Amino acid sequence: MSSFKLPEDTIKKMNSIQLRFWWNKTGKKDFFLTCFSGICKTVDDGGLNFRDLWCFNLALLAKAAWRLCTITDSLLVRSLNAKYFKKYHPLHALKKVDSTWSWKSVSSEFDFIKKFSFWLVGNGKQILIWHDKWIHHKEVPHSPAINATNPSSYTYVTGLIDEDTKSWKSLLIYNLFDTTTAQQILSMRIPYNSEDRLCWTLTKNDNFIVKSAYYALYNIKNHNGQATYKRNSNNT
Repeated sequence: MSSFKLPEDTIKKMNSIQLRFWWNKTGKKDFFLTCFSGICKTVDDGGLNFRDLWCFNLALLAKAAWRLCTITDSLLVRSLNAKYFKKYHPLHALKKVDSTWSWKSVSSEFDFIKKFSFWLVGNGKQILIWHDKWIHHKEVPHSPAINATNPSSYTYVTGLIDEDTKSWKSLLIYNLFDTTTAQQILSMRIPYNSEDRLCWTLTKNDNFIVKSAYYALYNIKNHNGQATYKRNSNNT
């Protein structure tokens, strides 16, 4: 489940097996008091908080996607890097027609990772200015100012940083962004000699855990993403 996206029919069969086990039913015409999808709902939603296999499958795939984005020195990442994202960060990799089913399954969760992650700026070499979330208090990637000059000429955040002084290029930033956003960027500290770091926004310590991803997927499935995963000491 952590390497492949399970077909819908397979999940239905697995749910059927679990339902018969928990209700202790053996016949084909046995009557069930409730469907398995009802049992898989949280207690607050009137269920028994059984594991939803669709959400759990995607949460495990999201974990694999997260590891590809954050653990860059492993043998697996290096081998996948050579084939799928040689010139890019995994989150920015282009889709390929000849991809394996495993890669399609894992890479399908990159959009989910983008939704619940945030970049901490280090050297800015991995962060796309107009496609990634890296500006504090901004929940979506920011667009250039209306009167910005050649914003498409600047791709990575490193282009906004003076390499000699390790400080922001203030004139360039005021040219590319509106005043409020520019001030927010200039107030951000640039760590000395540090690389960019991807942070998971659903946990206090910024590290990915499957439980947080599972409940985020559960809320997307059952509440249109409106409910949020509650972070507390027991979840981290």
